[in-house]
Amino acid sequence: MKQFFLSLFLSLFLSLFLSLFALSAYSADLRQLFIDMPDSIMPLLNKNNKLDFLDYLDMDMPAVVTNSLGGKSTMKFLTDDMLSVQMSTSSEMDIKLLYGKDSLVTIAVIETVCGGYCDSDVTFYNDKWQPLDKQKLISMPLLDDFLEKKLMKQSEYKTAIDEMYYRLMMIESTPGSDVFTVTLTTADTILDEEIRTSIFKTTSINYRWNGKKFIRQKDR
Repeated sequence: MKQFFLSLFLSLFLSLFLSLFALSAYSADLRQLFIDMPDSIMPLLNKNNKLDFLDYLDMDMPAVVTNSLGGKSTMKFLTDDMLSVQMSTSSEMDIKLLYGKDSLVTIAVIETVCGGYCDSDVTFYNDKWQPLDKQKLISMPLLDDFLEKKLMKQSEYKTAIDEMYYRLMMIESTPGSDVFTVTLTTADTILDEEIRTSIFKTTSINYRWNGKKFIRQKDR
């Protein structure tokens, strides 16, 4: 009986140790992936800049470096699954780890530029920084997905949308979340408030990662 409990204790201890080891490995993954990121993906920062970011964060100092254009870039935060870098006064890059089965990791790189209105693009990579097919991982919304389609039969609403020249969308996520939120940032270019509040059924659409790809969530 004593041997049985000893064996059970050792088994539980080993399972706990392996779980903690796996979590710590994930914690270190993003740091190493960031260091190994090809310069072609983040041309404003070289490897030394990235190492400086991490050193500053470890010392609880502001993570600010001089980028290749002579401007300032700031690492806003770093967690186990996400980091965010303010590349310049008008651009930002977020790196998000998405986990699948068998510990497979997909890397999402969100680049956002704000010049009056914010506009984002997302690209995907495996853990070797090899590009993945974006079309297989997320189906980005069209303008029609934000609209009350029944109103589009009325000429004043159709005219307002036809005159909406800028149709920009921003992609956002948060640490620890498997959700991407895509927001239409140029809705207010429709100046008529009554038309604007009526024509858009929503200005944000959520997508949830299911381990293989992003699935659009139903409108509430």
